Amino acid sequence: MTTTDLTTSSGGGDLLQPEAVNARIQYARALAASNLLPDAYRAQPANVLLAIEYGHALGLEPIAAIQGISVIEGKPTLSADLMPAVVR
Repeated sequence: MTTTDLTTSSGGGDLLQPEAVNARIQYARALAASNLLPDAYRAQPANVLLAIEYGHALGLEPIAAIQGISVIEGKPTLSADLMPAVVR
């Protein structure tokens, strides 16, 4: 399985299929186990999954979303470094 398998959809509704959701949950759990993640995501697979989904909506790869989306007062927010990259 690749990150492309986790973040792309050929038919529009494929991302909501149980297999795709389960794959993304497992991926988020694996990433959340890393101590290289920002504090908001470490040991928080639900936060990782939300960041990946939020990033997907913006056309970002999962790792770019995790590294560039900050959690401020419980809301995912683009970091100052990521904003210009998304605009370009």
